[in-house]
Amino acid sequence: MDEMVDEASTATCQTLDVLDHTAGLLDLLFTVYSSPDLLVDILNLQKDSEFIERKVAAVLLRELLKASTLFIERGVRSESLVRSFRVAANLAVKKITDISFSYQNSQEKKLVLVKCASSALPSQFNGAEKEFFASMVVDAVTTSCSPDELSLINIKRVPGGTIFDTFVVNGIAFKATFWCAGFMHQISNPKILIVIVELESNPADIRHSDPLEIQTGGIRYDKLEKCALSGANIILSCFPFSDAAVKFFIGKDIFCVGQVTKEDLQQVAATSGAIMHDSLDNIKEEVLGTCELFEVKQVGSEWFNIFSGCPVDAAKTIVLRGTDQYADGSFNDSVMILTRVIKNPDFVAGGGATDMEISRCLMTHAETTVGKSRQFIEAYAKAVKAIPKQLFDDAGMDSESLLFQLKDKSSLFGVNIMTGCIVNAYENFIWEPAFLKTNAISSATEAACLVLGDANGNQFGRNMRRKCLGT
Repeated sequence: MDEMVDEASTATCQTLDVLDHTAGLLDLLFTVYSSPDLLVDILNLQKDSEFIERKVAAVLLRELLKASTLFIERGVRSESLVRSFRVAANLAVKKITDISFSYQNSQEKKLVLVKCASSALPSQFNGAEKEFFASMVVDAVTTSCSPDELSLINIKRVPGGTIFDTFVVNGIAFKATFWCAGFMHQISNPKILIVIVELESNPADIRHSDPLEIQTGGIRYDKLEKCALSGANIILSCFPFSDAAVKFFIGKDIFCVGQVTKEDLQQVAATSGAIMHDSLDNIKEEVLGTCELFEVKQVGSEWFNIFSGCPVDAAKTIVLRGTDQYADGSFNDSVMILTRVIKNPDFVAGGGATDMEISRCLMTHAETTVGKSRQFIEAYAKAVKAIPKQLFDDAGMDSESLLFQLKDKSSLFGVNIMTGCIVNAYENFIWEPAFLKTNAISSATEAACLVLGDANGNQFGRNMRRKCLGT
């Protein structure tokens, strides 16, 4: 378990555990300087990125700040550290670009995408379960890889069942708020009307001056008639329907669903072509949505409204069974990784191979550097080696022994975490997206530079220097 130790004073020492959700736990950091707020903001900016990228950035940032503290205690100016760290980061990114590679054919591409998706799935899944889920996520993402279509991939979780009961809907699915025996189970080629206006009044708000509302108990049958005359046979609304309104629509052979969340309404509107109406006047058939089939299906103890065969083919809904509440985040990470891998199909060898190659490259560059910058670049190279060390420690391996064995290996040799042996990472498909590595190194370096107090950062570096030197 990683620890970031900040000695804020001679009598106070606070320890921060850097775990999976780094940004949230950084709120616990205590110090007399203003840097913790900055660290929290920087890592909070990566909430939408993958877990692997967040952890690599946090580990590297921790090591850079540890090394910086030692130099500042000796009287080194933070500006010198900033310049050297940025030079080292640029060299690291360039090295990643030079040693990166891509898949050669469609068969290799599918295999790589499945392995990338399975890397973000929960560790409690076995091999068969990971392959089952990863293939499902790959099939969903390959048809929805553009940024605008990515939001059309939904993940719904239903308690109970087994993991292999999970299925994918080629369309939109959401939980039914209620079920009435008079409703039809299936409707082919329906006309969908989405309204975001109340069709009936709250009894407490009935205007006594309006005899129509007093007679009907707040139900405005004129509004219901307008919905029926629109030609729609499915009506969705974010407001609830009373029993009288449901009875009215059943008599007109119209399926109505109330209390639908606005997110689900927006999904249905985006995929079916329907327009969300806040007025019931002059509703034309052109503004109604459609799909090939609407059905009400029971999944476990829940009922689902399923719209399949929508005009927008990219819409997918993954209904999870037999998983816990934490699986949703893992599946979201899988979707994000696959989307970015499809856009940036460049990879580097994993298992610590690339990190050791970057460290060797920086050490070689440091030998040709004169002055204090040589020590700073060497410190950066040692900080990069902390990334594979953390990986091996998390896997319960002897990290020092493995790092020593990788020291003289090429950039394609890494550690297979499943067996603990050093193998050819390229031939064994132990690949890592290159953008994850470059983004993590760049963000961690910039965060360290900001904390150290460059021209655009805060005064943490100068304050720390005064504290260490007693000036």
